[in-house]
Amino acid sequence: MKLINKKIILLSGISLSTLIFCGYVLFDRKIPYSAETNYPIMYSSASFAKTYDNLEGMYKEAVIVAEVNVQEQRVKQDDSSAQTHSDVIITKLYKGEKNIKELTIAEIGGPLDLSKTSQLDKPGKGKEPYQGRIVEDTLEGSPTIKKGNKYIVFLRKNIDSNLYTILGSVQGKIKIESNEKLVSTVQSEYIENGNLFFLQKKYAGKDKVKLEEDINNVK
Repeated sequence: MKLINKKIILLSGISLSTLIFCGYVLFDRKIPYSAETNYPIMYSSASFAKTYDNLEGMYKEAVIVAEVNVQEQRVKQDDSSAQTHSDVIITKLYKGEKNIKELTIAEIGGPLDLSKTSQLDKPGKGKEPYQGRIVEDTLEGSPTIKKGNKYIVFLRKNIDSNLYTILGSVQGKIKIESNEKLVSTVQSEYIENGNLFFLQKKYAGKDKVKLEEDINNVK
């Protein structure tokens, strides 16, 4: 996977909060959206080794398909990006080894302190002091999964470690709200990116059981 560029999109949690109703936002296409962060989004475009455009293809290549609850997280920051490791428990297994109850998911992205970076453009002009600002580093505008939340995920095993990664990097995950509805965590300007977010386009706003039924149908 090759990162192409990064840019800061100044959509703060304050501005988003004015759009939130009953825990999620309704954009023009009526795709329910749940903000994963109050930080401004830093968008990184990427060239992925493989992406998917349907549920069947993603299910077939996943080692584990499960409903998970995020317990703990660790964020590692290098000079220009962040990586998040999320410890999750499996609350419902759709595919995979039944003896696996807990695992760790690795994702590119997470909270990033721009005051500790040197390669990225920062707010300010010339030598104006930079006061420090946290942004949410994302791939294609998709935030990492967050502590305390539930998701349905499609995972593959990292061959060099005990870590798991999301299929399609940003594709194989969708958030479950407390009312058991599925919801997108990707803002509207990014979700229109072809079929990259087909899962959110098709299932956001629907009951979790609808996706479960479709998963069972492709087994």
